Amino acid sequence: MNADVRRFSRSISAVGFEKRHESLEGPSGGVSDPAIRDVPSFAEESWDERLWAPAKAQVDDRLRRSDGAPHEATRDTDTRAASTSPGNMPVALRPCWANCALTTDPEIDAIDEMEDTLGEVPEGAKRVRALISTLELCHHDAAHRIDNILDAIDALDTDKGFGARPAGREHPAERAWREAMTRVEAHSANAGPLRRWQLERVVEKIRSELDPTQPYTWLLLRDDGSCRDMCPDVYLPGEEHWLATVKTMLHDPEELSLALAIDMLWPCHWRFEENLQIVLDAIDGELRPKSPFTACGRNIEMTPLREPVEQTWARLQKGGEPGTAERWLAASLDKTLRLQLSPPEDVRAVSALRTPDWL
Repeated sequence: MNADVRRFSRSISAVGFEKRHESLEGPSGGVSDPAIRDVPSFAEESWDERLWAPAKAQVDDRLRRSDGAPHEATRDTDTRAASTSPGNMPVALRPCWANCALTTDPEIDAIDEMEDTLGEVPEGAKRVRALISTLELCHHDAAHRIDNILDAIDALDTDKGFGARPAGREHPAERAWREAMTRVEAHSANAGPLRRWQLERVVEKIRSELDPTQPYTWLLLRDDGSCRDMCPDVYLPGEEHWLATVKTMLHDPEELSLALAIDMLWPCHWRFEENLQIVLDAIDGELRPKSPFTACGRNIEMTPLREPVEQTWARLQKGGEPGTAERWLAASLDKTLRLQLSPPEDVRAVSALRTPDWL
């Protein structure tokens, strides 16, 4: 790929995004321990099963949140899903777009056609496309992940992706999450019954990201993204606290239930510390935050990555020769970045965290 793209990517770490994590990361903006930075690769024989099945599930989940029908396309051993049907039936969204779209559009269709014209997609290119499908700009390490993807497009292969970290090794960010959990526990020392109950839920939310054996029970959200209309069984002993939390509304500026804010308090989010403070202030009675609560696609326009990522678009669109896997991958990354920075209305609605009608 054009070297200019690489330079623009490297400039991401210069906008201050990584400086918020100086205690966690090395001077280059990435995690200082190379062994932690390099995620183990998938076993080759299980690549499709381990990656594309979760991607399809993500499409189905987002469609359910938007009252659409689940995606019915299936996959074999390549990155192509059924995208056409007889007559004028709508084109199905391929699982590789699960991190940025609910429905297809003309640009997505054109990029999918690029893939189809390649014939048999090289195994390395499949892995690179799969890596693009894991990118989330709301993640605290998104800049480093974009660099990994650009390197992968150059090499037309990658060993990055989801994988189990060696036992006993802790990411530096996780140490910061543990420290945050300790601060919240200390915050509850002199709290009354309601505040203590709410702070316990915050601790449980953070702990669930550190220890999957201690899952968090959603306060208001269901697993499919819709909102509950009654107290979960596990919270029934403190049902009055649950209801008070659900009915507590932040004004930021639209109403946001404190329960939803706790549910969406993701430690991996680039603005976790600020989001945590907004939640703690709300528990203490300050319901008009000085800055908006951000979560996943909610207020994604606030990301400090916007300007440097926008600068890469024109160059990505010129990456690779026409008809090559490199051009298809560059176009896929370009479209993914644009959709995440400016989500379509249906995706934006899913991320809005609107107050349920019964409140």
